[in-house]
Amino acid sequence: MDEEKIALLESLAERYLIIVEYGMQSIYDRSLEFINRGHNYDAFGKALELTKNRGILIGAHIIVGFPTETREEMLSMADELSRLPIDFLKIHQLQVIKDTPLEIIYKENPFHVFEYGEYIEFVVDFLERLSSRIVLQRLFATAPDSILIAPQWGKTRQEILRDIETRLEVRDTFQGKKLKVYAATES
Repeated sequence: MDEEKIALLESLAERYLIIVEYGMQSIYDRSLEFINRGHNYDAFGKALELTKNRGILIGAHIIVGFPTETREEMLSMADELSRLPIDFLKIHQLQVIKDTPLEIIYKENPFHVFEYGEYIEFVVDFLERLSSRIVLQRLFATAPDSILIAPQWGKTRQEILRDIETRLEVRDTFQGKKLKVYAATES
């Protein structure tokens, strides 16, 4: 992203609803290197700085479940996202897809991927730490069974959403319940 593109989008945002989505994927450079993303977290930050306060809504995409991150590191992404000027978020669990470099890595040296119940608990923990001002556009990914190597949950989108909602209710919790407060939040 550069100033010229953002200036064009800013001019369009005066008349139209403009949303820019950035594929952040992770705040950890080692994870971005692991998936050969082609950018580091600093590049995401620079794109965000260019875009904020320009009348453009900002979305971000993250992937949770990289074998390069601990559970606490993944949860810490909610804290980081909460202090950033983003409006929307799409969360995806790591999926191993057929005929990709990740499939080769996974088959040669299998790594942990989220089991179903484990992911439901994780996403609820994540939501508790995520600011309620961030609109959630996606809570999980669902690749077609014909190309999905792992994880194999055997659940429909509706079942996954229902189970997340049920877990929120059972735990009597909600998005932002455990939000960390920052001295200097968004600019």
